[in-house]
Amino acid sequence: MADPRPARRERLVAALASAGIDVLLVTHIPNIRWLTGFTGSAGVLLATAERLTMVTDFRYATQAPAEVGNAADVVIELNSV
Repeated sequence: MADPRPARRERLVAALASAGIDVLLVTHIPNIRWLTGFTGSAGVLLATAERLTMVTDFRYATQAPAEVGNAADVVIELNSV
């Protein structure tokens, strides 16, 4: 089965362009999962026409890059609050 995430990203980018939106912050975990494949319970996704960048905390330092792969850049916040 082909990876659906690139097509999903393309549809998101097209929708952003159509609406005149330069950047979107995705906070709803099911939407992050749909776009990236990340199954953790904490994170945000920054979407622009050029890239998707997911930010999550140190608990997902191994899981996030493994699940997201090339679907988005992954940034791990290493400091706990």
